[in-house]
Amino acid sequence: MAKLILGGLEATEGEYANIRKPFLVSSGDKSRSGNRNIRLLSLDELIILYPFDGKGKFLKFSIKIPEEFANLFEDLVNLARDGKVSYGVVISLKRCLVAHISIPLGLWLKHKRKNSKPFGNNIASIDLNSDRLNLVVIT
Repeated sequence: MAKLILGGLEATEGEYANIRKPFLVSSGDKSRSGNRNIRLLSLDELIILYPFDGKGKFLKFSIKIPEEFANLFEDLVNLARDGKVSYGVVISLKRCLVAHISIPLGLWLKHKRKNSKPFGNNIASIDLNSDRLNLVVIT
């Protein structure tokens, strides 16, 4: 994430980055129980490796997952523990610490698809930012 921010500054000839709210980003890794530095242990526990140098120690945090997503996250924790899926995590500070967890699409569809067949041929997602628009279409 730091490389992306630096790349954006260089591309726009910016002198400094004004990051208003602190955040922490960690990418997924199947070989490390789903994530490199931030891992779900259960539906109510998350650990963060600090510092991120690989030699730190894990800090434990309690989390709250809405009841409607409990089965989805239970599957995610079990599949990640077995090295079958990975997930990205961003932790941001709003009024409190908030964890944004990227669920693999296949797992999301398994739990949230209401019909066995999609109504259309595509699945699309749009991410609108102040400097770019990201569009993903899966056929």
